Amino acid sequence: MSNKYGIEFARKRHEKWIKEGRGTGTGATYSSWIKAQEFASLGDESQKSDGRHRRAVLALSQIEQRLFDILDCNPDILEIYDQFPLEPGETQKIADSLGIKHPTAVGSNYLFVMTSDFVVDFRTPAGTLRIPFQAKSASALADHRNAEKLEIERLYWHAKGARLRIVERSKAPRFPPASARRDRCGNRRSGR
Repeated sequence: MSNKYGIEFARKRHEKWIKEGRGTGTGATYSSWIKAQEFASLGDESQKSDGRHRRAVLALSQIEQRLFDILDCNPDILEIYDQFPLEPGETQKIADSLGIKHPTAVGSNYLFVMTSDFVVDFRTPAGTLRIPFQAKSASALADHRNAEKLEIERLYWHAKGARLRIVERSKAPRFPPASARRDRCGNRRSGR
């Protein structure tokens, strides 16, 4: 059940974020859809520094932090977009076709803008390849509702010609703590 105040609040917030340019830009001007102070998480969020553009990148969990470290070190990555928004009209159509309830803003039936943890532009011999990533724990992957949302996201990206990559916590390599390393990427960044 929703209430008109929840719907109005969600609508105004959505409009505000669009006016702010969230989910748009490239390089140093990219602005993620979600900001750390606005998101209720498990307390694992962090602002990481993008080595390419010197802007803050939002990682909402330890697995996202580890995935970002891996992606940021890859010399063939041109852009990393964090908390990348998916078009709600498109995700709603997919949810409807699957018979799945689309995520909504708390206290309303206003469509929640789904996001991919990271969307990455890779340099390949054939040109640029866009790859979306979701980072999840094993327990999150086992959750039925999370599986439904991942299927919406997977089909969203499939329609755009991209394959969603799901990174599970236990399979992501670990880097030593920042204090124990001088540069986690070694000399690979110097050629950019």
